[in-house]
Amino acid sequence: MKNVFSHLRVSSEYSITQGLLTINQIVESAVKHSIPSVALTDRSNMFGLVKFFNKCEGSSIRVIFDDDEQSHELLCLAKTNTGHKNLMRIISSAHNNYSYQSPIINFKDLTKLKDDIIVISGGKDSHIFELLKRNKHEDAEKKIESFLKVFDDDFILEVQKTSRPDEFEYFSNILPIATAKGIPLIATNDVLFEKPDDFDTHETKVCINTGKTLNDPNREKIFSQEQFFKSSDDMAKLFKGFDSLIENTNEISKKCNVSINTKQY
Repeated sequence: MKNVFSHLRVSSEYSITQGLLTINQIVESAVKHSIPSVALTDRSNMFGLVKFFNKCEGSSIRVIFDDDEQSHELLCLAKTNTGHKNLMRIISSAHNNYSYQSPIINFKDLTKLKDDIIVISGGKDSHIFELLKRNKHEDAEKKIESFLKVFDDDFILEVQKTSRPDEFEYFSNILPIATAKGIPLIATNDVLFEKPDDFDTHETKVCINTGKTLNDPNREKIFSQEQFFKSSDDMAKLFKGFDSLIENTNEISKKCNVSINTKQY
């Protein structure tokens, strides 16, 4: 049986501080690897929205609009046009809130969108990842329950295998929780560039945007060479024995049905 995987976490060059992929590269990579659905998950903005939609439409790639939120990270996927419009609205409001150094969405505001979005737990910058890393399992489960109470079946847990610290321990801890609570678990690759050879160029971009130098011994290295646009077979091999994590990405993508009239932008 042919492996089919949908990339639900992909950052483009529009993420500013991270991400190297152009919109063309994302769509061309999806076509090359027969990826049926791609989510553009630029951090706290949707600047690449129109170009992405137009390019995907011409290549028969299913478009998923979402946003990667902080301070503790959440990944929000729009299920409907209403969800997409409301995500844009609260993102705009966050950018206009000068109380914080970066755009931050209040959880209470996010709950108002609960019928039209899917909320994914987030990667290494998520609250749940941080709590489990600090062995605060009870607090992590309470946080998960708070999401389930609001978003119910539209709350999803996420794992990654990108050779970064603490990922294996997180996977081992979150798997039994997901099983016990009946929460879908998905695999993502937190895609930032097209191929492994692009890693050094991406690191240079990160340094430029953070005011650091490549040879700075105190520079925090938070990305890895594994964060390239992997094929479905690559992801299936990476999560061998956990087929549902691959299959669930496609089921989640089917719940997202957003269409936009690009002439309005």
